[in-house]
Amino acid sequence: MYGPIAFDLVGPVDSAQALGFVFGLLALPASLGPPLAGLLYDHYGNYNLAFHVAGIPLFVGAAIMVFIPHRKLHTVTELAIVEVPATPMPSDDHVASHKRNGPMAMEHVDATGV
Repeated sequence: MYGPIAFDLVGPVDSAQALGFVFGLLALPASLGPPLAGLLYDHYGNYNLAFHVAGIPLFVGAAIMVFIPHRKLHTVTELAIVEVPATPMPSDDHVASHKRNGPMAMEHVDATGV
């Protein structure tokens, strides 16, 4: 779910950087969580407190995400339409000459392709 959430929040251009930031932040708790849960189990004899402590950041993160401004993505109607100049097509005479003389034939071709 991190990918779609990052894409919706910051857009397609910045989503890779957002995901790198999120996974970088997740590295520390993912590394320290299991040993700390083991210590809580050793002290209390069950995992109840470990699961409650592990759930707190989820609720805090969801509460913080409410305040992140949502970036509106461009719709198709808002994008600029750019005309691309057409490439001149070779004339029928040029194509016939190419077929008759073969692809390696030496011939003069001017700037228009004929």
